Amino acid sequence: MRPVLAILLALAPLSAQVARPVSANARVSGGIETAPPRVTLTSLAGLARGFDRSFRMFAVTDPIDVLGNTRGIYLDGFGAVFTTELSPVFTPGLSPFQPNISQQDKEKVRQRKLARLPVVERLMNSMLQSAAKDLAVPDDQQIVVAVNFVYLPYEDTTGLPGQMVVKGTRHAILSGAQIAAMVTNQ
Repeated sequence: MRPVLAILLALAPLSAQVARPVSANARVSGGIETAPPRVTLTSLAGLARGFDRSFRMFAVTDPIDVLGNTRGIYLDGFGAVFTTELSPVFTPGLSPFQPNISQQDKEKVRQRKLARLPVVERLMNSMLQSAAKDLAVPDDQQIVVAVNFVYLPYEDTTGLPGQMVVKGTRHAILSGAQIAAMVTNQ
């Protein structure tokens, strides 16, 4: 008798979970989009992987340190945006085997990063061209490639950017207009 009573008591809350009827006057804030998307997630993901490959494979002996996978998103009415995080060069970190970094080594790393910035900008412009060719974005919408630069705490970031962005309308990009990077300092 006790097991039956325990089961009935355990099932009692189920009868209290009655679904509320939805009012006929209830409104849904967003509609279901029936039109096919202009830009597919597959095309964004393919371009993002290609961007990562371009950064990683730039120089075998002195590669760009890609710290996160590129992410792409399409915003209807605006365009496509790609973002990533990287360091222009691999930066030596502190470890038990290297407990401190000399001032001379810090300056060498800083100079190497400064020298690498034009290369990063060229790669970003190449990515912009690829995205403009491959994506079905309307000609008046933007395509943006943004890179956030990551630095170690000991680094002197004087003159080094915190972020670099290249962007333009698809029409301007495909017309061959020179697109300069916008740089935000640390």
